[in-house]
Amino acid sequence: MPTPVFLPIVWGGEAASYFTQRPPLVSREEFRTLTHGVRTDGSKAVGELGLQYTPLEEGLTKALAWYGEQGLIAHQIKTN
Repeated sequence: MPTPVFLPIVWGGEAASYFTQRPPLVSREEFRTLTHGVRTDGSKAVGELGLQYTPLEEGLTKALAWYGEQGLIAHQIKTN
């Protein structure tokens, strides 16, 4: 959906948060970031600090396994 459709929903959410005293699901600032995008480049961290990226599937599997071990999710994920 285009931005003009979502913007009133975001404003409504912020107005509702004023009355409910709970944070909105998406703030105007978050919406602005989502619609304009943010581009980052991690090549400096790789080159200077030796950062190694973990593939998405491996990272998710390890994270879910850890959450299971901590009792934070109902089902444990078995890692290979």
